[in-house]
Amino acid sequence: MKMSKKVLSILLAVLLLAMTVAVAAVPANAVSSSGWCGDNVWYRFDSSTGDLTIGGSGTMTNYLPGAVNRPFYGNSIKSVTIESGVISIGSYEFCDCTNLSKVTLPNSGLIVIQGSAFRHCYSLEKVVIPAECTSVGQRAFDYCNNLSAVLIASKNVSFSENAFDSCSNLRDVYFVGSEEEWNNGIHIASGNTYLENATMHFNYNAGSDPKIVKIKLSTDGGGTVSGGGIYMTGESVTIKATPNSGYVFDGWYYRDNKISTNATYTFAAAADGALTADFRKARTCTVSVSASPSAGGTVTGGGTYTEGQTATVKATWNSPYTFEGWYNGSTLVSTKATYSFTVTGSVSLTAKYKKPTTFTITVVAEPAEGGTVTGGGFVNGTGTTIVATPNEGWHFVGWFKDGSKVSDNASYAVSVADDKKTFTAKFERDTTPDNPGQPDNPGDPGTTPAQPENVCPWCGGVHEGFFQGIIGWFHGIFAKLFGARY
Repeated sequence: MKMSKKVLSILLAVLLLAMTVAVAAVPANAVSSSGWCGDNVWYRFDSSTGDLTIGGSGTMTNYLPGAVNRPFYGNSIKSVTIESGVISIGSYEFCDCTNLSKVTLPNSGLIVIQGSAFRHCYSLEKVVIPAECTSVGQRAFDYCNNLSAVLIASKNVSFSENAFDSCSNLRDVYFVGSEEEWNNGIHIASGNTYLENATMHFNYNAGSDPKIVKIKLSTDGGGTVSGGGIYMTGESVTIKATPNSGYVFDGWYYRDNKISTNATYTFAAAADGALTADFRKARTCTVSVSASPSAGGTVTGGGTYTEGQTATVKATWNSPYTFEGWYNGSTLVSTKATYSFTVTGSVSLTAKYKKPTTFTITVVAEPAEGGTVTGGGFVNGTGTTIVATPNEGWHFVGWFKDGSKVSDNASYAVSVADDKKTFTAKFERDTTPDNPGQPDNPGDPGTTPAQPENVCPWCGGVHEGFFQGIIGWFHGIFAKLFGARY
């Protein structure tokens, strides 16, 4: 019996409507409470927590991109635990599980992670490559752009092309072996730039799996914050608060407790935490400046400031005063004459000046003709130097105070303790032993004896009386003529 075309059309329409209703009855992101994902691999899913557990033995099913028979997809799954016995994770197994943030793989038995197995798992934060794993397929973790750390417990594994492509937040790679073992046993194909450029940590203890720490930052609306995100346990975290115009930073708060007043705050990541930067409206503050004593100098920079502004005060001193520092009450806040600071409230600053101590030193030359002395008189400061300069033909002996020699040096430093003291520079006349000159005593050795008055200048003889004189005269004539000596 032939069915009419009209009846056939009605039946087809009813069938299509039933299929549409059936498909609409199952949400696109629904995951069954249990089922099979391999010949001998089963799964259980807790929809209330989003936890998926996979067990059994052998390999998980490989899927094609966009396959409608995949059991895992959408945003329902938040964590995956795969038990020992599973040796391979199938291709596209968890692709597009956008809320999957935690994956626990078996410590032993798992050998292969097939291509695109975790592709587009945007919330995944960390992954551990098990010790027996030898292969991670193409694009296995492609676009896991929240992934910050990869822990590699295997010393012999190959990462295929683009296995970690587009993992822009990947910062740390922890490897169980040495750098030499890494170079010999780890093979990385092209398209894994983020994996290769991450900070390497060799010889990590696989039993002390570094934990992911989430640092969340918020504000009360008076400024902006930066530095929050995902870190590894023990990693240094630096957060920064920047106030908006007209606001100032008050402090970082954790669970209503102020933990720091520094806008830039650094600490070691230990546990998940949410920190709030508290800002408040800036106050109007007065900066007062004064000089002490007033005769010591002048000051500038005082006035009205908005809290958070930078104030600069300057001190200028008069001679012979010197600048000691800026004081807030009795507290020294700066020894710099030009002092800049962030205004946190009204403040009174005093520039303190000091007048050098004056003392009197008297210097004397002894004897006066022996030389000159300088450096005495009224002296300002903590000390001075007195100088003795001998005249020509004289030399310096020493400086004397209260009858005692205090220095052999012509230049001598004196201090305030020598106030009203007299220092005497003693000089002595020079002598020349090699050329003593004509002595006053004719008997001194090395001199010419005194000559008698009657010595004949021609013959050298002594002639007394008139006639002897005439005879001596003739003797002299003969001595001149014949060279005779009489």
